[in-house]
Amino acid sequence: MQRKLRLAVVGLGRVSKSHLPALRKLSDKIELAALVTRDENKLRQEAGEWGRSGPIPLTTKR
Repeated sequence: MQRKLRLAVVGLGRVSKSHLPALRKLSDKIELAALVTRDENKLRQEAGEWGRSGPIPLTTKR
């Protein structure tokens, strides 16, 4: 079995709206390791779309 690439997404701004759906389509090859943003609402929304509420490292801190 091939190992998945662990990926962190830094910033959930405008560009992420096209990148994140493309990454979801690769979920058989990648594992979302972390989301980083200063906007807590965007953070929770995106984590929910990935089906994660924890223990994925989520941060709004600098």
